Amino acid sequence: MTRRTFVAFVLLVALAVNTACATRYGPRRPVLEPARQAEIVRKQAEALGPGTRVVVTFADGNMLHGILQDVSAQSLAIRSDTRAAGPGQAFQLRDIAWIEKQRMANWKKTLLWVGIGIGALLGGITAVCWEGCA
Repeated sequence: MTRRTFVAFVLLVALAVNTACATRYGPRRPVLEPARQAEIVRKQAEALGPGTRVVVTFADGNMLHGILQDVSAQSLAIRSDTRAAGPGQAFQLRDIAWIEKQRMANWKKTLLWVGIGIGALLGGITAVCWEGCA
């Protein structure tokens, strides 16, 4: 193995590891002073609005999936997805590192596109055979 091939291989492995880590742990977010971070989280929550399914990442690394119920100057009220209807838990903004809208799971997207494909196929067959396939 030549030196050039070896360097290319090492760079390729480093890129693959970096991509895998970024995919697993999400994008790195800058560490800000607590007051600034709380203000950013409050603005994000207000932009999402009550009733939105969210994923909350806390400063200690824990995550909570739930429904945003209320945003105040110092806290957020979030009802966990696993709880029945009722009041949400209040979390202090200073304890929250990030809040974002919950995305649709990949298997749901795949199932949706399979359904659309089957519907289009059946619609096409029906349109072609409507008058003369029998």
